[in-house]
Amino acid sequence: MIPGISALIMGVAVYLSYQLALYLFRVNAIATVFSILIGVIVYAVVLLLLKGLTEEEILKFPKGAALVRLARKMHLLR
Repeated sequence: MIPGISALIMGVAVYLSYQLALYLFRVNAIATVFSILIGVIVYAVVLLLLKGLTEEEILKFPKGAALVRLARKMHLLR
């Protein structure tokens, strides 16, 4: 359920950021890349806030230890 909620929130963020970037830059490629980056960040943050990933799972990722340190600094993990 948590990944689905995270994906829904990410979808809204991507749509809004795409519309904003397209309005500001008027270049589809820039708006697309910008909105994809926003989507990745929003999904990761929401997934961590909703406790969709444990620290042990993150440590299994490539550069997992660095991701855990970053998440702790941003108060997304305890």
